[in-house]
Amino acid sequence: MNPNTKLISLLLALIFCLCLVPVSALGSAVLPKGEESAILGSGECGDNVTWKIAEDGVMTISGTGEMYDYDSPNSDADHDVILGYSPWYSFYEKHEGGDRCYVVNSVIVEDGVTRIGKAAFNNFRMLTNVCIGNTVTEIGAASFAHCTRLKSVTIPDSVRIIGDGAFRDCRSMSELKLSDNLTKIGSWAFCDCDKLVRVTIPAGRGQEISLGRGPFAGMDSLEEMEVLGKIKNGSGYEDCSFSNCKSLKKLILPAVDVFDPLSVHACSALTDIYYPGSKAKWNSIYIDRPGYDLGKNVKIHTYYRYNELTNCTVKLKYSSYGYTGKAIKPKVAEVRTCSGTKLTEGEHYTIVGYENNKDFGVGSVIISGIGKYSGTVYADFNIVPAKPKGVKVSDIELDEEHCYPGTTYYKAVLSWDPVPGATRYQVTYWGSKRGETEDTSYSLDRLSRSDWSLGVRALVDVTDPVTGKTVTYVGNRTIIQYDPRQ
Repeated sequence: MNPNTKLISLLLALIFCLCLVPVSALGSAVLPKGEESAILGSGECGDNVTWKIAEDGVMTISGTGEMYDYDSPNSDADHDVILGYSPWYSFYEKHEGGDRCYVVNSVIVEDGVTRIGKAAFNNFRMLTNVCIGNTVTEIGAASFAHCTRLKSVTIPDSVRIIGDGAFRDCRSMSELKLSDNLTKIGSWAFCDCDKLVRVTIPAGRGQEISLGRGPFAGMDSLEEMEVLGKIKNGSGYEDCSFSNCKSLKKLILPAVDVFDPLSVHACSALTDIYYPGSKAKWNSIYIDRPGYDLGKNVKIHTYYRYNELTNCTVKLKYSSYGYTGKAIKPKVAEVRTCSGTKLTEGEHYTIVGYENNKDFGVGSVIISGIGKYSGTVYADFNIVPAKPKGVKVSDIELDEEHCYPGTTYYKAVLSWDPVPGATRYQVTYWGSKRGETEDTSYSLDRLSRSDWSLGVRALVDVTDPVTGKTVTYVGNRTIIQYDPRQ
């Protein structure tokens, strides 16, 4: 056979074989340059939020605001499509024990979305990758539950709330980074995440974290748990938080004020608990619960984290400052370690910056350690309306309407200069509220014939950009004393 003829035959055979290979098996390289994967489905999943699922298995959530909440695919005994199921439920397949999505392998929640809805991605059994945008503040209940192939999750610092069972039974998850700004981790949030070996709850900015029942229970591979954040007492932390973690050996609790042995029930491998304080202090926070003692193999290591600023106490000169329209830089009055040692600015720590220190609300002084003192701590302060100036009394006359024999009352007008940014003003008489006004004057009646103590303070209503709720900031009061007899 002619060598050229043989070569051509081999090439034709190779082309024929390639034609038999599915497009998906060849990867994205077979798509023309610049062409996106075909869209399998799309629609709305919030008032201003949309979804789309591409042929390559990538699901994208876009828009602004909150996603809708949905029912779990397992919530209906007959597994029928019912009102309340997600609009992408058509991509679920019937399976013994529950319907499951076998199409989506990646979920991207883009910036602009503020909340991931309840049960949104429940039972996405092929899901391996999740990217959560930096505007998400809440991850809804059961939103990623039973995503059994999900291996790694990073919760961005914008997230404050992780709902009940949000990542329950993500049994392949081996890496987890939690948000620095968490205020709540719901019940069973990471229960049965069997591949996680080490988990840290960050100290964040000193805010308290509410833990539900058993958020880290039943994690078979967990060996070390570090709770740097302040746990809110009575939030449920003591109720089986780390129970049935059969491999848990080390528990580090530098910021816990209450310890209940029920929280580590059935943790048979536990040998060491580290607590940054004295033995007497540990005894004072330990709850003696009959039937749930720690056992003879557990050693309590009491110690001080002298050199970590996150365990220091920071006091500013004032806790609140009047709004000026300019950046406010509070003076740090004192920084002390947990053992009481007073630190010196410039030698042990430095002020590296400020956050939210211009507008109404909560601002922060950012302090970092120097040398052997490590870490960064945030000292918060409030920016409130300034104290009113120019407060004076005028138009004083008898209050004949309320006078009766033997008793004399006056009425008068209290006025003041406008306070920058104020929404309204509150007027007091001898410390008791008399009324509110949006003006810079207020008429008072039934004033005694001597010794008036009149006060006025400014208030401002601010909409929290994260929660959408209205927060009222109250300024300090200006008080004047007045005697109508003079």
